[in-house]
This record gives sequence, C-alpha cells and structure tokens, in this order.
Amino acid sequence: MSKNERLYTLLQILRGHQYPLKGNVLASRLNISLRTLYRDIDSLRAQGANIEGEAGIGYVLRQHFELSKLMLSQSEIEALVLGMRWVHRSADSELSQAAQNGLSKISALLPPHLSQQLENSALFIAVSNNPTPFLDDVFIKLRHAIQRQLKVKLTYRNEKQKYSQRTIYPFAIGFFEQAQLIAAWCELRQAFRHFRPDRIIAIELSDERYQPDRTLLLQRWQKTLGDCTRR
Repeated sequence: MSKNERLYTLLQILRGHQYPLKGNVLASRLNISLRTLYRDIDSLRAQGANIEGEAGIGYVLRQHFELSKLMLSQSEIEALVLGMRWVHRSADSELSQAAQNGLSKISALLPPHLSQQLENSALFIAVSNNPTPFLDDVFIKLRHAIQRQLKVKLTYRNEKQKYSQRTIYPFAIGFFEQAQLIAAWCELRQAFRHFRPDRIIAIELSDERYQPDRTLLLQRWQKTLGDCTRR
C-alpha cells in the first residue's frame, strides 16, 4: 500500500483503541518495520495528530483527528481537469486510464464542494487524437523504455520513404498539435535524432540499459537546442 493509505490505516487502528498499542503490534498489523512505523507516527504528528507514547511503551491517539483534505483553488482545479482530460483523449490507452484514475483520486481527496467543482468543470477538450492500436502499442513501449532506460530497436521509414534499422536511446516524447516526436540518441548516426512515431514500422525493446542515463542525455539534448537557437 502507498504511504498515504498506510497513514490512514494506522490512524484508523489507533482510533479504534482506547489504550496504548505497542509499536511491534502496530508494525505487524501494517506489515512494516518498526523503523517505518516510527517515521509514520512522526508524519501523523507533523500533520497535527495528538499521538502520545514512545518506543517500548506504546502509542495512543488522544483526540479525534482527520488527515487534512486536499485544498485547491478554482483555477488549480480547472488546470488539473483540463490537463487530465487532454491526456485522457490524446495519449496512449495506459496514460489515458491513468489520467482518469488520477482525477478520481483527486476528487476523493477534495472537500465535497471542491469535488463537485471538479466533476462539473466547464472546460473540455473537443478533438480526440487517440492513437491507432499500433501507435498505441508504440507509445506504451517507448514510455516504458524511457522509464527503464532501455535501448530500443526500430524499423523506421523517413520522409523519403527509405527504410532503416535503428537502435535508439529514447529519453523524451514531445506532444504537438498535429504530431508527436521522440527525442533519442541514435547509435547509427551517433547523434541526437527525432523520430515520428507514425513512421515506426516495427519496434522492439531491448533488455540492455543505455548509458549515459536519461537525465544526462536530456541535459545534453537541451544544450544542443540552446546552442542552435543562439546561432
């Protein structure tokens, strides 16, 4: 379970007992180490929970306490909704579902009046650009490769309809109004190159991690873009 879920469960356990509970009992109930339990107790205290006790004695919640609700302004809610709806309608199926799930989780954390504003937002994305099933698979594989820093083998068709076999180190995906671009280091060209997903004929993820890592490649690529704009 996530840390937030764990803190909520710990709070519920403490709320259900009138007398102190030993740390090892709480840790066992949550299936965590004592060290993690002590950190969680400190986290709840930092958020205002009046938890008395210490290691070796036990812990008890002395007054009713609720974890603070997520507070957002109207503009922040609209920005989140618009962004999530764009992802839901324009990205691959995996990200689309993640955006929908993210909105649901945010709604659950908001106070009722703000949750209603989120659900009734008047901002919409009118045009759907969801990728075809093949491109959907391409995007998912590329995102996984970026996350895990894996080399990718491509069969690629350029603008002149010429085919080539490439091994690339993808580190970024750019979404534009009419197209998307993959930023990657290309082994064949020994340079940074941009690839259009709709020109990828075949894609295969390697088990081999690329070096240097994604962060360093991104920084070097951004520097080349800056050098180009200064010329």
